[in-house]
Amino acid sequence: MSSKMVNHFGRFPQQTIRRLQDELDNTTQLLESIRSKGADLTQLTNFLDGTLSHIRSSDSASTPTSITNCSECRQLKSALVLELTGKERFRFGYEQLSSMIKEASPILRRQKQDYEASFEVIAKLTSELNEARKELSELHQLSGESIENYRYIQRENQFLINDNKSLATKVR
Repeated sequence: MSSKMVNHFGRFPQQTIRRLQDELDNTTQLLESIRSKGADLTQLTNFLDGTLSHIRSSDSASTPTSITNCSECRQLKSALVLELTGKERFRFGYEQLSSMIKEASPILRRQKQDYEASFEVIAKLTSELNEARKELSELHQLSGESIENYRYIQRENQFLINDNKSLATKVR
């Protein structure tokens, strides 16, 4: 202990100081136990208030001002309230985020199914497009061959017409 604390508590009998230290140690252990079990802000504040009341009532040798001036107790309570407020905010944010995820999960699942179904449709359409391109290529080739055949037949027809005319002139 620091010399300041010894001077401050020097007015009290050693037995009272030891009892207060033991009570503080027990309280600290209980607080850790409660924290590990996840108690909420109200439970811990009530516990701390009850502990302070118990100390006040059980210690007849100490004056009321020495208990209320116990800066360690007030600091402990303030730190506890701040920590629990932070934990409550975290817990509230976590619960909100969790509920948002639970609400969004069916929508996301449906979107994933739609996405996968669209891939199947795209694959089918791509296959059909490739088949149509192949058929178009075959039709272009066939039309090219048909045009060549048409021109050949036209030349043959013209040749036959000319041949027919020349034979008709010979016959006359």
